[in-house]
Amino acid sequence: MKYNVHLTAFKRYGYQIRQVEVPDEECNGDADFVLERIFHWGQNEIQPQQIRSVSAGDIIFYNRKYYLILMAGFCKASKIQL
Repeated sequence: MKYNVHLTAFKRYGYQIRQVEVPDEECNGDADFVLERIFHWGQNEIQPQQIRSVSAGDIIFYNRKYYLILMAGFCKASKIQL
């Protein structure tokens, strides 16, 4: 499955959306598990792209909701935070 991550942590680089592809077999589980997998697959060492890796402060769009990536874990976010 493909998920959009709003790269909002480092605003000085401008606003970008990184599309992260997660293997289907890793998309089963509760929201925290899937969010962890999106974060994992959003690293350039795992899935190289021409834009920066996913990091704390970015926002994942998953299951029609926004989740802010914290230093440890996730919390729901609002569209206003984009």
